[in-house]
Amino acid sequence: WHAWKFPNTPLDRSVVLPVHHALQGHPESGQLWERHINKILLGSEFNFTTTTHDKSIYTATIDGVKILLLRQVDDCALSCPSEAVAKKFFSRLGKCLQLPNEKDPPFEYLGLLKHFNGLDIHQYSDCIVLSCETYIDRVMKTHNWIHPSAKPVTTPVPSDATTTMYM
Repeated sequence: WHAWKFPNTPLDRSVVLPVHHALQGHPESGQLWERHINKILLGSEFNFTTTTHDKSIYTATIDGVKILLLRQVDDCALSCPSEAVAKKFFSRLGKCLQLPNEKDPPFEYLGLLKHFNGLDIHQYSDCIVLSCETYIDRVMKTHNWIHPSAKPVTTPVPSDATTTMYM
């Protein structure tokens, strides 16, 4: 890149830092992470397979227990009938992701799923309730729509737009 951007300026190697891992925000970081995590999940350590229609849903059998894994970049949700197997899986995955200079694995078991990518998840013995209440509340607070009486809410569309459009 430097040679292309500055063709007549040689690069002083003494001021260049080597990059050993993809940096967040770099154009290739997403592809590199995808390749890295798939090598771990699809490899001999876990033997996951992806589903036919959605490559972010994985299935495997660990210790005789069938599990499903939903992965959205670096967030994972696991469906598993045994908490012991779930803890074992997250522990093994954390060790696979741990770098040599890290004291603790960067990945851990957080218990029963309560939030995932903007969804609130309430699990009961007879049903699972999904909602976006926390996300909607955050959007409302961000735009100061919680107490509209404190500040009038304005929109780019006039308030009588729906009635005048059909006339």
